[in-house]
Amino acid sequence: MGNKVYSIKQVAAMLGIPTVTLRAWENRYSAVTPERTESGYRLYTEENVADLRWLKEQVAAPDKYFGSGTHAQEHFMTQLISQRFYQFFHLFPIYPHLPKVLALCPEGEHHQVGLLLFSLFMRKNGAEVLYLGADTPEEGIYPIIREQNIRLVCLSVTSSELLERCDQLIGRILDEFPDMRFVLGDKGYERAESARYPQWIMPKNSANWQSWMEREYFVEQSPGRR
Repeated sequence: MGNKVYSIKQVAAMLGIPTVTLRAWENRYSAVTPERTESGYRLYTEENVADLRWLKEQVAAPDKYFGSGTHAQEHFMTQLISQRFYQFFHLFPIYPHLPKVLALCPEGEHHQVGLLLFSLFMRKNGAEVLYLGADTPEEGIYPIIREQNIRLVCLSVTSSELLERCDQLIGRILDEFPDMRFVLGDKGYERAESARYPQWIMPKNSANWQSWMEREYFVEQSPGRR
């Protein structure tokens, strides 16, 4: 007997994902490629189910990966999440009416797991996200903002030593683009005792991210508000 397989109804029940969503992920975005019976019915392998479960978990509780583990474990998890991230990043549809997002870690910041997961969360909510990743040179940011009509910049900082440099970067971006909005996250900002831009720091608990999205992102803000 071969490896165990599941019907689409079984997978939907196991993961709490509607069958219509599973079909859309397969047909439109190639999230998984289930086997087929001679009659054309889908048969999902355990690997297929694991991929779908991983995707659902990332957008539901991304902060479970932070705050513990050795450097080797962190490196392994970064590689694993990065591989899965690029596999699933284009899975979700884009809603053109939403502000376009730029996601990056500033120069000197090499840890991008938090940024990866928050970007995936934003994509799940329909945002178009331009992902630049870790250690992004400042000179390349401004042309992208201008040419791509970026309305929201996500910055991730894990080290408190980089906060001042990052705050200065925010100030320079605001000088060029006064109506820009920001999202500031990860351990550096979460631990900041006197942040320069507290209004833009994301909630530490990812369970509050959805309420932030509905309050701050889905609602168009008036020009000049900071």
